[in-house]
Amino acid sequence: MYRNPQTKNRVNSSNHINASYRLAYAAFTLAELLISLAVLGIIAVFTIPKLLSVNEEQKNRAITKEIASSVAGAYSNFKLHNTPLATTTMDVLLPFLNYTNIYAGSPNMKRLFFHNGGNVSYVITQGFGATSANNALFFKVEPSTRADEIGDNDVCFALTYRGRLTTASQLLSGTALSSIVGTFECPLVVPSYMQKWN
Repeated sequence: MYRNPQTKNRVNSSNHINASYRLAYAAFTLAELLISLAVLGIIAVFTIPKLLSVNEEQKNRAITKEIASSVAGAYSNFKLHNTPLATTTMDVLLPFLNYTNIYAGSPNMKRLFFHNGGNVSYVITQGFGATSANNALFFKVEPSTRADEIGDNDVCFALTYRGRLTTASQLLSGTALSSIVGTFECPLVVPSYMQKWN
């Protein structure tokens, strides 16, 4: 089969011109870039607050669990050397707790501040009351001391005579729960980040 060399050169030069034209103008237009940025902005508006909220909940959960577990551990250490009585109060746990500061703002309340930014509040005079399994020491954990978060994430805990740690709302109900929650100014409902405590 005969091929004309001039036709071949013409085809090659035409392809070369088209390829170089495409390379020279291979970019996005301003409109395409603006549309892409708008789509990314919309995605960011919906995802960033959710990510920040999840991060804040994880931080609050970690702080609350660490402090509550410290109190439970302090009680276990106390029981190694002492026999808890019906009159045993939270004050006997102080030598076993690793807190950074203590504040007694009112005559019957004490607040312990911990290294992780959280704190524990409890009534100084409140003891177990009796030595049965469901008698408990109650305390409130605040995972944050920031003014805009105080109260929102607080959890009231109960440490039973036998050493079981649970939320006050899981141990008590009705007027007994309202009385404890009112004393500590805790929300009646456990915050969402602590719903699966036990």
